[in-house]
Amino acid sequence: MMSFKDFLKEIDEQETEMKLNEINMDKVELMKKVKTRSETAEAREARREHAKKAIASNFKKGFISKEVHDRQMKEQGE
Repeated sequence: MMSFKDFLKEIDEQETEMKLNEINMDKVELMKKVKTRSETAEAREARREHAKKAIASNFKKGFISKEVHDRQMKEQGE
């Protein structure tokens, strides 16, 4: 049978592990943001062109309204 002291130690270890996992998840999110910001101008332009084509396609198919189309195109710099 586990002593109360061992039980508390195990709980503390679990809490520490959970905190470390949370910190690691935050680090991953920050790395994603850094990666996005460091993309090249060519990659950024290619991503925007692809987004514009997708927006136009969605509008033609009737998936989005004219207002949404206009707003999204404005966000892409069109």
